[in-house]
Amino acid sequence: MDVVRRNISLVKGNIKIESKKGYGTKFIIQIPLTVAIVKSLMVFACGRLYLVPIDKVVETFKVKTSNIRTVNNKKIVSWNGEIVPIFSLGEMLGLEAKYDDEHLYTVVVQYRSSKVGIIVNRLLGEQEAVVKPLDKYIGMVEGIMGATILGDGKVVLMLEPVGLIDRIAG
Repeated sequence: MDVVRRNISLVKGNIKIESKKGYGTKFIIQIPLTVAIVKSLMVFACGRLYLVPIDKVVETFKVKTSNIRTVNNKKIVSWNGEIVPIFSLGEMLGLEAKYDDEHLYTVVVQYRSSKVGIIVNRLLGEQEAVVKPLDKYIGMVEGIMGATILGDGKVVLMLEPVGLIDRIAG
């Protein structure tokens, strides 16, 4: 039990033990949300790595730049028989978005009752990440859930797609 208590305290958690004669013993382990492990999709856009929670991703696909259309100054693409608005992740984050490739990758996310595509340069696969909220350091930033530190020491932002889309839609 001492090993369990020590490991829980390392992540700033708590363990409580409640016993009632004739009823047994209850162990209550509390671990802060700041150590939540989030399964995510790592993407590369505008020279930077980002994470998108997998539970927000509907699908990913490769699109030819020639298949991207502009209607009423909005970019759209046909996906599975649907017309889906698409946005560049770089532009959503206020970065200079350069996409010179013939093919781009689209991360389709659920946005309220519809789907929206987010354009990135590359999809780098799934990864589990321990996400640390940034609000106590930089305040709440719409579209940013927190950050994680990769094994090589790089700090990577965990994005919140609905908040990102709200920033540019609203």
